[in-house]
Amino acid sequence: MYYCQECKEEFEEPNKERTSFESYYGVDHLFNSSHDFILETCPFCGSDGIEEMKKCDRCDEWNREEDLIDTEELIGGGVGYYCPQCAIDCEIGGV
Repeated sequence: MYYCQECKEEFEEPNKERTSFESYYGVDHLFNSSHDFILETCPFCGSDGIEEMKKCDRCDEWNREEDLIDTEELIGGGVGYYCPQCAIDCEIGGV
């Protein structure tokens, strides 16, 4: 699963397009050669501001990585990455 930071949509797979770094940054007219790469974009709005989501180690729900809680250093933790609701339900780290 992926998350678009621009339109806030979640989706299974991004669109993939072959382009060059020079074209992407708008300087292709300055160079005689180019360096290709695959640009992944949101299928809803076309933004390249996307991130891969991760599953909660307890409930298997998809979450943004920044929303998951690393339980390693928490009291009662050491059980992986939990979504906020699972951390509350399990009373991990006094959340």
